[in-house]
Amino acid sequence: MKKSRLFFVILVLFFSCNNSLISNDINYKIIETTENKNISKINIKVLLPEKVNRKKLENIAYEIKETYSNFENIWISYFIPNMEINSVSWAFSNFTPNLEIEIVGTDGRTDKINTNTSKIKGEILGKWQCNKSLMGAILVLYRKDTGDIIMRINWDAENFTENVVSESLYKNLKRYDDNNDNGEFYLIENNNNLGMYGINGKFDEALKL
Repeated sequence: MKKSRLFFVILVLFFSCNNSLISNDINYKIIETTENKNISKINIKVLLPEKVNRKKLENIAYEIKETYSNFENIWISYFIPNMEINSVSWAFSNFTPNLEIEIVGTDGRTDKINTNTSKIKGEILGKWQCNKSLMGAILVLYRKDTGDIIMRINWDAENFTENVVSESLYKNLKRYDDNNDNGEFYLIENNNNLGMYGINGKFDEALKL
């Protein structure tokens, strides 16, 4: 009996020190907490290993709520790999005191639809996903039969934008200018990711798909 209790204590200490928890096979990590005991509120930032559905977010939220049950207002921000934790989160859940969940970025189902290029008429030159500034949107670069090069951004299953871009070389890398007032352009980096640049330099990098 004593050995069993000792083993349990060791497990609790291990997970507490690492801030890593497992909920329904989702190994997530609490990366930051900010407490305000005067109003019984805590803000929690959580790193997920991947995008999950709403039900799994709900389970994680209730599990975290049990850990921080001494707070009435619990605000949880969820981030996925390659996201800047000081930016807008991929999703959030709030207990104020009832649970509210909102997925700000795209989910796995939407990603699958957005990466489907079967309806695009032209030569696909590349596909990338931007989880930071574009909240999971899919960027598709393609060439129309007319020769125009298009940068298409799939925001979700129904909405997208398209812009004609001009191609050139910049330091031996292919550059695509958006021709807008912000001076924005794209570079296909040496790692085949899509660098996103503005007048103040590089602000994001979309991952090659």
